[in-house]
Amino acid sequence: MTTTPKRTEKTSQTITFKALIIAVLTILLLIPGLMIQDLIQERKNRSVETIEKINAKNMKRDIIKIILVIILLLVRFVVAL
Repeated sequence: MTTTPKRTEKTSQTITFKALIIAVLTILLLIPGLMIQDLIQERKNRSVETIEKINAKNMKRDIIKIILVIILLLVRFVVAL
């Protein structure tokens, strides 16, 4: 059984065509994964920003509390003298 040159060439073209289709489909299937990774990164960044804003607000309150405690301690120290 010998294969004719046309049949070998057709088989070769079919394999090449299938390989190209597989490569294109693989690339197309990677796009949603990249979009999801981008979305995850964006949400991480928003989370960090939100935490920083909350900490900044709390830090302002804490500074005021610390100043009040220092003032009260100074007053008690002065009264004790």
